[in-house]
Amino acid sequence: MNDSGAKELKGAFELWRRLLLLFGLAIGFWLFAYASPAPLVRVEPVDMERQQRREIERPFVTEEQRRLAALPLEAYVQAVAGENLLTLQTTAWPDFTQNMRLLAGQMVPKEWKHRVQKETMKSGYTPRAYFRPEEAPVAGWFNQAASHTAPLYLALENQGQEPLYAKLTPLPAPLSSFSLGGGSAFDLPPAGMIRTARAYGYGVMLAGLLFYWGLPRTRRHQGAMAYPGFKTRLADVAMVMLFLVFYTMPFLISCGSLQAVTIALPLTVIFWGMAGLSLWIMYINAWTASFEMVVAHDSLVMESYRGRVVVSFSDIESFQPVVKESPRWMRRMTWLGFLISKGSMKFIMASQLVTGAGTVAQGVRLNLRSGAVMDFWITDQWYQEMLVGGSGLVNYLKAAGIPKEPQPARDRTLSYLPASKAWRKGPMVVPLLVMLAVLGVVISGSFLL
Repeated sequence: MNDSGAKELKGAFELWRRLLLLFGLAIGFWLFAYASPAPLVRVEPVDMERQQRREIERPFVTEEQRRLAALPLEAYVQAVAGENLLTLQTTAWPDFTQNMRLLAGQMVPKEWKHRVQKETMKSGYTPRAYFRPEEAPVAGWFNQAASHTAPLYLALENQGQEPLYAKLTPLPAPLSSFSLGGGSAFDLPPAGMIRTARAYGYGVMLAGLLFYWGLPRTRRHQGAMAYPGFKTRLADVAMVMLFLVFYTMPFLISCGSLQAVTIALPLTVIFWGMAGLSLWIMYINAWTASFEMVVAHDSLVMESYRGRVVVSFSDIESFQPVVKESPRWMRRMTWLGFLISKGSMKFIMASQLVTGAGTVAQGVRLNLRSGAVMDFWITDQWYQEMLVGGSGLVNYLKAAGIPKEPQPARDRTLSYLPASKAWRKGPMVVPLLVMLAVLGVVISGSFLL
């Protein structure tokens, strides 16, 4: 096997393609859901007459609210705004005044389309526009305000007309006031104002998909025993679905990726721990995609992304049938799920009980003279071939004069890899550490933006 070096390199690609896919999706969705913590200013027209009437239209009215409702309108505005009331002439700010009148009439100014949350229009609320604190003309007005943290009220006056009032509310962190699962779409600034990294997220996710499809795939030797590629790709789909469901759930609940690791950190740890189960599927898929076994005249030669292992027939003491069953703890958890489930879930858990109670896979176990064992899973619970060409393994072992033990062995682990100390762990651990470091850098760097 002179091309073992190239074969091992392509075997490593099977692991890297899945790692790059998962972490491309992880970083991509992090950037997609990233909500900038940069402060904003919310600008909205205010109907002060209506607001004054509503002071006493509530179920419980205080003495202070009764006092405010009895004031003249100008005195009420002064009482509500305090020192943060700025009087402007509409002739000095014609464009701003016109845009505020459009907002008050439930219309969005053309030049403010990127500043207004469209959901407010669908919900029937008065549209709100958002500005950065350093943008004109907001920055100049707040420089004249008595307080830069309290809302600033503008009275836009024109001779012979009622003044138009506007409220400018500083938002130090647009999503900091959201409780878990709270916040409505019309309370959020437009995506372009807070989702500043969304375009990069699309690019990173696309790059992960391209790496998955573009990296060279393992070419197997003729006559080698190997696992079919289409089943591995179906398992990759399951891996991605499991990962995305639990990885992105904290983003949906907390309305942002940074918020997921701050206000929702305990919940995020739980969900991301569940998403980590997809790494177990990833390693199994990478191994099955890169694994092949060739029978030489005096040995079994196995290759995968974890390296090359040669097992001499003289090192095999015996072989025997082996069946894989679900672990006992998994059966107990399934029983518990069956007992507490209701409705249609009862039938789903019942089917899981029936499936888990039987054999999951059948194969051949090699008992080595060193005391180690190696299990090769050949058929699944429906007796369909898992390892292509694996049915001939027994014949090769018999032809080599290796005795067979009639009593089948049982395996209740979740691993499908041959148990042997000969497999190198470096190719498995190092890529994962590299990708975790990159993800850590992206998450840490997000706090500095």
